[in-house]
Amino acid sequence: LRFEFCSSPRHPNGQLLVDVAGDHGLAGHIIVHGFRPHREVLQRMATASMLVSLPQDSHMAIPSKLFEYAQFDAWLLALAEPG
Repeated sequence: LRFEFCSSPRHPNGQLLVDVAGDHGLAGHIIVHGFRPHREVLQRMATASMLVSLPQDSHMAIPSKLFEYAQFDAWLLALAEPG
């Protein structure tokens, strides 16, 4: 099991993602690439078994990332608030 992030190395609460993963016993299962060119991110998504959509700050919008995810042969896990 491996979690890969192409984003800021920090969680929205300010902690490093690797530290958050370590707090949950997943330190050996996370890679943070930092921000990458869009083409490279698409190549990484194309090889993923599962793509994850994290909770958004707007409850009435569909994240554009979901439309990108739809083109890949991968499971989709969308974490969202009920309603």
